[in-house]
Amino acid sequence: MISKLALGTAQLGVDAYGISNSSPKPKQNEVNEILDYALNKGIVNLDISNIYGSAERYFGNYSNRNLFKINMKISECSLESSMDRMKIDKAESCMIHHFEDFVEDDSIIEPLLLAKKHGQLNKTGFSLHYPEELNFIIEYDVPCDIVQIPFNISDTRFINLIEKAKEKNIEVHARSCFLQGVFFMNPDKAPDLLQSRVQKIKQYSEDNEYDIDKILMGFCLENNIDKLVFGVNNKEQLQRNIEISQGSRYKLSSEFLDFMSSTNEDMLLPFRWKEDDWLEKLEK
Repeated sequence: MISKLALGTAQLGVDAYGISNSSPKPKQNEVNEILDYALNKGIVNLDISNIYGSAERYFGNYSNRNLFKINMKISECSLESSMDRMKIDKAESCMIHHFEDFVEDDSIIEPLLLAKKHGQLNKTGFSLHYPEELNFIIEYDVPCDIVQIPFNISDTRFINLIEKAKEKNIEVHARSCFLQGVFFMNPDKAPDLLQSRVQKIKQYSEDNEYDIDKILMGFCLENNIDKLVFGVNNKEQLQRNIEISQGSRYKLSSEFLDFMSSTNEDMLLPFRWKEDDWLEKLEK
């Protein structure tokens, strides 16, 4: 299953990325070690964005950068400026980071389509938050080779659209497998709407002697996505995730899966969490 893995870089470029993470971003030499280990184990797909702090600069300083298939996301910056920071002249794909920007001005896809025509990109597409966005792309034949969607044991909103996307030859990458680490938190520290599910997965893992990370990652890998994007703070976390991807899967009960699943977007999308609420809890 290593072929299904794509290394995310938000945690490599941003301090304390995710609400359960208090770790500072790694230094350049630590990033190099993580990238070396990923390549050595066969992970060649990399997810990166200009809004991920130092990630592009770190990657541009990495000597074996051309061995990766780079899946870029851009927001309020040009393709050229991101490529310059990464010291590359070609990427596997480039996605517009916010679909609403395309809805407001569909001409923003033109530079990416031109870059694809000239051989700088193999694929163009979008990073999405809502199923309605993917449905729009499919229904109106928006030029799109690749999408990245949020997907995890609680967020299965896109599950009925994945096959439809594939019928349109759209590659589907999934992110948010661990939902910014919320599932590993103490339930009373989690955002209010997620507390019952954090408690449920904790209890379920204890009752069945299951590892929470293996429950979460295994669930995503068992579904028909093309790539699972996951982030790490250090090489040890990368080693663990690779180990999970190569291991056997737990058999999860339908009762557990039904309880964990939700369509409540205030619960599922981190940017819609009430920041003051969970920050106050973390400080207690």
